[in-house]
Parts: sequence; C-alpha cells; structure tokens
Amino acid sequence: EAIMQDLKWLGCNWDKEFVQSDRLPIYYKYSEKLIKLGQAYVCTCIREIFQEKSKTGLPCPCRQLSIEENLIRWHQMLTGEYKESEAVVRIKTDLSHPNPAVRDWPALRIIDPEKYPHPRVGKQYHVWPLYNFSTGIDDHLMGVTHIIRWKEHLTNQARQEYMYQHLGWKYPETIHYG
Repeated sequence: EAIMQDLKWLGCNWDKEFVQSDRLPIYYKYSEKLIKLGQAYVCTCIREIFQEKSKTGLPCPCRQLSIEENLIRWHQMLTGEYKESEAVVRIKTDLSHPNPAVRDWPALRIIDPEKYPHPRVGKQYHVWPLYNFSTGIDDHLMGVTHIIRWKEHLTNQARQEYMYQHLGWKYPETIHYG
C-alpha cells in the first residue's frame, strides 16, 4: 500500500494491477510448456554439485532426463513429494555461456509453506517462480515493449532471452543504465 501511495504522490497512475502471487497457475502452465518443449528440466542435484559442473560447462545428470521423466518430476514438485531444496526447475541454456550464472538458471523452487506461509495466499502453494521466470512471463503476457533497468540486470536479460527464444517470443527493447 505504501508503494501505491508513493506512486500516486508522484502522479503515476496505472490501468491495471497484477499481483504475482495470484498468478501462480500461469507460471505453472509455462513451466510445464517449457518442460514439454524439452527446454526446461527438474533438477534434483545438490546446489554445490550443480554449481561445480556449471563452472566447467558440464551438464548435470538431470539435464539428460527424458521429457516424460521431467513431467513426472514436475508433478511431484506440485504435489509436495519433493521438499524444500530438493528440486528446482531449470531453463536450458548454452552450457558454454561465458557467464556461469546464466547456464541452466533456476526458474522455480520449492518453499516450505508450513515454515514460510505466504502473506497473501498462506500455505496454498509450495512451488514458487524466481524473479527471472515470473517477470519474463509477465512482461510478455502484459505486452511490455521496453524495459528500462539498472546494469545489474544484464545477467537477468541474458537468462530471460533464452526463455523467450524457447517460447518463440520476441524479447522487449531493453536499456540498462547506472
């Protein structure tokens, strides 16, 4: 509410308001679509092991799994069979990308809703999108044509461009400053 008050004080008005925590079914739909396209996978590797492989440009074993196996794992994520930190959905990228942070980046993760209930939706969901996934999906669906953001988001753009390419979307014109 404070953000909205500040925007009004600045004279910024908006036509519609979207709350990402109300949009989880949309993010789930696109996660499943990317898995079905073979462009995303459910990774159960320990983070440190994944990072070591990623640094050297090697795939983790989960990347090679079939679409069918990844769909099974995805549904297991949604039904709570995996617990927090046991699985993430990763977007496939070029494993030789010069920035290791771009290589097969995490798109959705599991949060324990008993331990960390969401202030808006409570314990309803335990699979949550990460920033690059949710904002990338939202930008496209909302018709964003131009993105203006700090240079610290250059890596985010590189990540999102892979997702857009996988989905056959045109990435918005982007300006980084700062």
